[in-house]
Amino acid sequence: MQMIDSAINTLERAGDIAALSAAFQRIVEDNGFFAFEAVETTELQPDTPFHFGTADEWRQVYIANGFRFIDPFLALSRRIGLPFDMSAIDLSNVQSKQVQRLVKAAAEFGMRQGLFFPHHMRDARGRLRSHFLAMIWTADERAFAETLAARRHPLHLIALHFFERNVILRGLQESAGKESETGASLLTERERQTLACAARGMTGEDIAQSMNISTLTAQTHLKNATRKLNAANRTHAVARAISRGLIEM
Repeated sequence: MQMIDSAINTLERAGDIAALSAAFQRIVEDNGFFAFEAVETTELQPDTPFHFGTADEWRQVYIANGFRFIDPFLALSRRIGLPFDMSAIDLSNVQSKQVQRLVKAAAEFGMRQGLFFPHHMRDARGRLRSHFLAMIWTADERAFAETLAARRHPLHLIALHFFERNVILRGLQESAGKESETGASLLTERERQTLACAARGMTGEDIAQSMNISTLTAQTHLKNATRKLNAANRTHAVARAISRGLIEM
């Protein structure tokens, strides 16, 4: 009970999403996990309403490869309401090459286990909103089993409060006019550079050569910029970036 109270008090003190992420990461680490990722799963669209956490490198790989649309754990979370781990799905005989790529990428990242939390709620208009939280485990699997046996239920309650706090803080951000964010806070320098190149008609390969980066990295920057700008595609992202003064022609 003391663990739950302490964690909830920590999350309550967070005044914005950045502070909430930092606070939750401390809780995650205190319980033996490496990092966390939170994703909205209400609708599986190219433009993720939100996807944030502390596993930055994994998130880039996850988004760039479109794993969100084939992730069996994320799909399961949309159908159930209780937490689960990787043992909930037997991946030993998976035939899908895309899912096999996901499994291989997770192994290369060092992910040995994970504790996953579904979250479903109704917004102010009565619409169903669904979210998915993954606590990533990279240490010994035996230690994970021990943690799961001892702390599964407390972690579930803490995760639920994290979701609620996230919804509140995002609502406050929107009411304050999130669309007025500056380029410095919204897009990284690399993301602005790749969009500026795209605005000049350059392909992903051209951008990569111009910036001395790999084509995959260039495409990742473009996809991240498109997502952050809530744009439908690259052309839409360029138009939004120009209109908001984030890049110049």
